[in-house]
Amino acid sequence: MPPTPGHSPKGNTLTDNNTCRAVVHLTTPDLARRWGMSVGHIQNLRSAGIGPSYVKIGSRVLYSLAVIEAYEAARTIESIA
Repeated sequence: MPPTPGHSPKGNTLTDNNTCRAVVHLTTPDLARRWGMSVGHIQNLRSAGIGPSYVKIGSRVLYSLAVIEAYEAARTIESIA
């Protein structure tokens, strides 16, 4: 049986003009490890509305890797020395 259009058996895909592309998401613990912070700190950033954008599906909070990379790039500070 062929997969339904816009659906991949692996999940984590989006349909954009009938093209499937994989979308990588990080969980809160994944993001905490990436940034070297506690899960609680990431949760505090989210609840204060000052953290990166996220997707909430049921009780799961997911962060798109592309959004995280853009968030990091926007906060990159170059040395003037």
